[in-house]
Amino acid sequence: QTALSALTTTGSTPMIAALNAAIQLPSLRSAARRNFVVLLTDGQETCATNSTNGPVTAVTALANDGIKTFVVGFGGGVAPTTLNKMASAGGTARPGCNPNSTSATATNNCYYQADDPTSLTAALDAIGRNVGTEICDGLDNDCNNKIDEGLKRPCQSDCGAGEEMCVYGQWLNCSAPTRDDKGDCHGGADGGVA
Repeated sequence: QTALSALTTTGSTPMIAALNAAIQLPSLRSAARRNFVVLLTDGQETCATNSTNGPVTAVTALANDGIKTFVVGFGGGVAPTTLNKMASAGGTARPGCNPNSTSATATNNCYYQADDPTSLTAALDAIGRNVGTEICDGLDNDCNNKIDEGLKRPCQSDCGAGEEMCVYGQWLNCSAPTRDDKGDCHGGADGGVA
């Protein structure tokens, strides 16, 4: 809050400049953790002529460097079409969203929409939970001093289904049945022969 209160706003919305400045930050290139940007805007790009595609291009550049961008629109003055495209390009589109939505009041936008302090807090909480979820990447995403703990997912072979575990960023040990030299299926969860 001290840092924010020291800022002077001018009424412009330089999303492209802000994103281009973010990509230059060395602290956003740590290999020891996942890296994210949260773009919170109450308007639309006003400082560049390419106000629709320019922000999407800037987010894409961040994504190409392994930096995901969460997008939060605050209030009705945002450009939902651009924000939806930005969230999709930034790798943080909300599940089941409509990337072609043109309404800030739509419930299925790809970005987070907030219109008051309560919904802004909810959006930021959701983003916090998302970035703190353990994923199979060889990092301690949930900060509990364990790496990729307990992560499992379904796996498949031509003989059937199984499950595999994440071990230091790699999915290993699929329990699905496999074929022997004769082409018969063996093993898997039931250990039988097919």
